[in-house]
Amino acid sequence: HPDFMDAVVAIAAQPTPLAGRNWMMRQITINAIRSDPEWRDGEYDKPPTLWTKTAPAIRLMSDGAVPLAQMAPDPASGRKLVEAFEKAAASTDANDTLWSREAAEDYNPMPDIGRIKARLLAINFADDAVNPPELHTVEPAISRIPHARYVLLPAGPLSHGHHTYQVSEMWAPVVGRFLAKVPHR
Repeated sequence: HPDFMDAVVAIAAQPTPLAGRNWMMRQITINAIRSDPEWRDGEYDKPPTLWTKTAPAIRLMSDGAVPLAQMAPDPASGRKLVEAFEKAAASTDANDTLWSREAAEDYNPMPDIGRIKARLLAINFADDAVNPPELHTVEPAISRIPHARYVLLPAGPLSHGHHTYQVSEMWAPVVGRFLAKVPHR
C-alpha cells in the first residue's frame, strides 16, 4: 500500500537482510533455547532457562558502552547488572523470544525499497552496535527512495547504543522538524 501514508520514520533500523553481529547475536539466543533440555521442542512444562545466561551478552551489544560503564563501574556492580539482565530474560517466555529472533531471518526490504512513496526519515545512532553506521547500509537504500532523508545522531550523554530508540529526547526534535515539513493530503 504505497499510498497509505504521508510520512514514515524508521528509527534504529537497517534496510538490509540481517547479517554479521546482528544475526549472530540472534542465533546465539536461538541455539541456547533450542539446545536447552528443558525446551522440549517448545512443549515445556517448566520454562527453559539456559538461554537466559546468554542474555547479558546480547545486552552488551545492544546497550551503549558509556551507559554500561556507568552502570557497572566495578566488578561487584557488573555482577549485579549481569544478574539483573538474566532475571529480566527469565521473565520472558522462551518460545516468544525464539519466535522474535527467528521471525527476522528472512527480513529483506531491499527489493521493494524503491516503491516507497511516502516521505521517509531514517534515524540511526553513531553508537549503535546492532546497526553499525560503519557498514554504510542505509545510505544506498535512502538514495533509492524519493523524498527520503537519513540522519545519524552522534553519541552523547543521553545515548544508549541501539536502545537510544527508547530515548525520545535524542530523536524527537529531528522527527518534529521532519513532520513539520511533510505536506498533508
